[in-house]
Amino acid sequence: LSTMANQFPQLSFVAQRGDELFYTMCFLLDRRYFKTHGASFAENFYCLKRVKILPDGTETSLGARDQLLAVLCVAGVPYLRTRLEAYYLEMRQDLRDMQALGVSDDGSLISLFK
Repeated sequence: LSTMANQFPQLSFVAQRGDELFYTMCFLLDRRYFKTHGASFAENFYCLKRVKILPDGTETSLGARDQLLAVLCVAGVPYLRTRLEAYYLEMRQDLRDMQALGVSDDGSLISLFK
């Protein structure tokens, strides 16, 4: 994506928001597959199907609410994990930069006066 953005500057927003674009496409694809096949894209690929088992033991297809929750779990949880991991790595790098400059946890400069 970044190579395309370098050649076509009008597509730079795609390179900046690649994760969001990817997970939005995953969400839309899995939503479509849940509505038409009763399973996510990957589950349908392996001929699996999600069913709801009622208290009396009978099986029914998933309702609209259950399908939405399943799609959010299939596409939303990996997106949140990616964003939290990026945030963690950014904060860890900031902490290392602060330690290299000699800034303590309380924000005071400690190594400049030694």
